[in-house]
Amino acid sequence: MAPIPALTTSVGCFQCSLVFFINIMIRYFDFHGLRVLLGLSALIVALLAGCTGKSETSKKNQEETTPSAETKSPKSKSPKSKITQRKLTPKKSTKIVSKAFSSSDKKNSFSTSRGFSSGSRKEVQLGRAFWEFALESQSNGATLVVWLIDRSSSAEKLMQKLIAEVNDFELVENDKMFESVIATFSTGPVKFPLESPLRDSAKIREAFNNLSAEKEDGEQTFAALNQCLEKYGPIRRKDRKNVIMVLVTDEAGEDAETVGDGGDSMSDQTVALLKKYGVSCFVIGSPAPFGRSIEASKITTGNLDYGPETLFPERIQLGMWDGSTVFNRFDSGFGPWHLERICRSSGGRFLADRPSRSGRIFNAMQSNWPYSISRQFDDSAMSAYKPNYQNRARYLDELSTNKAKNALHLAAQLPYADVFRTRSYEFAMGNEAQLVREVNSAQRMPAVIRPGLEKLYNLLRAGEGDREQMESKRWQASFDLAYGRVLANYVRVVGLNSMLAELKGGKSFQDPASTRWMLEPAAEVQTGSSNRKMAEKAQIYLTRVVEDHPNTPWAEIAKMELDNPLGWGWKETQR
Repeated sequence: MAPIPALTTSVGCFQCSLVFFINIMIRYFDFHGLRVLLGLSALIVALLAGCTGKSETSKKNQEETTPSAETKSPKSKSPKSKITQRKLTPKKSTKIVSKAFSSSDKKNSFSTSRGFSSGSRKEVQLGRAFWEFALESQSNGATLVVWLIDRSSSAEKLMQKLIAEVNDFELVENDKMFESVIATFSTGPVKFPLESPLRDSAKIREAFNNLSAEKEDGEQTFAALNQCLEKYGPIRRKDRKNVIMVLVTDEAGEDAETVGDGGDSMSDQTVALLKKYGVSCFVIGSPAPFGRSIEASKITTGNLDYGPETLFPERIQLGMWDGSTVFNRFDSGFGPWHLERICRSSGGRFLADRPSRSGRIFNAMQSNWPYSISRQFDDSAMSAYKPNYQNRARYLDELSTNKAKNALHLAAQLPYADVFRTRSYEFAMGNEAQLVREVNSAQRMPAVIRPGLEKLYNLLRAGEGDREQMESKRWQASFDLAYGRVLANYVRVVGLNSMLAELKGGKSFQDPASTRWMLEPAAEVQTGSSNRKMAEKAQIYLTRVVEDHPNTPWAEIAKMELDNPLGWGWKETQR
């Protein structure tokens, strides 16, 4: 095909505008813009063709403007992404899908795939989007895709979803098709249903359809990744091909921290191998729940492990005074830490598989994460709360240099502390012995709760002095929320016990007709100056979370805590 003649200066500017718009789409919409951008590419080609036709009718004017058109070519100005420089993936595709990440990238590092798979009304097909990306990569250079698929019983639905999407793909001519190999894994050895690279899309589809899940549970995810990288990674330099790893799994993986040969963890070895061979890694899997891992019920799907989004849990295990557990279903917006880390370190992405909001109704027997009702938060807010993706040693060093961070880390390791539900207490007057028995019974609840709260309080108070040295917004929000919640619940428990003790000491009615006392939650804290000061501090910490971290899970939980009164008050009744 003959090259397109040089365009006029105005057309060059138009091209620049289109490319600028595409860059904006890429920066803020990530994978979700894939089809839109492909459509825009077709539109640009059509416009260029039209401009070419016009240029043939005005060749003289075109020749006069050729130099300025060349100097204003968007291609000459367009910056290359990190992956493009490493020649791992083609220029256009890397902009759409695999913009490289680094731990220092604060603005463009968020990888929640929101919009791409945010649990919107229309469920997005992750497999299709990646398939189209791989075809784009192939059109710019020979590409090998290594499909590594979790064959454990818990991942069967995810695998079947991928197979269904592959069956919907249009067959592609061999000269336009990327090469594929397929490997599967669980707790046993890695299997290779399609071991030799193949470009026949019909046979690739057939290989996918022959996949089946196994009855065994558990995933040696990182051992499987490392085996496939050692097997296919050298192809990149040997055959000068782009090699892209696609991991499809529903869990976080059991062997990330397992120490392998050489003393490094399996996940650290994965990071090193991806760098050694210049391979990009993408993961299609479940997002991490907010702040902690979730272990599914053994009754339904066995021992499944989802999350957390950080190396260690950074949310304390403390119940809500009103009995709410909704925050346990918050979506962190990130993948499990080890999986997200390998994606970011290699220039890939974690692609979150979420159910359609209208497609699945939550019920008590459902254990698979994520739930269709899981709360999600906007990318524009959450991008500033990216976890630290350095290795384990550096994370521990960070804890050792700041007492507040270490205090939160230790507090998050403590067992679950329940605070029961808010309730009103009612006591009939007249029978002194009966009253004492009822009050003693009521005081058992705060007596059970208090020791757990005191452990949390003592740990977090020890780190309070280093709170202002925290620079990370994630650490700030996590510490303030934890300390504010512990203070608030401690005030409630101490206040409840003190008010009950007051009744045992004798309390007179103001209305002679009253016969009963009711103890109810109240905004005012009436139980001593020390408890009032602690309540004021709780309000300060929780309010700071709401004001400094709006539209985040930390702020939502702080609001829930502030909605529950900190004090108690007596009310006379005549019942």
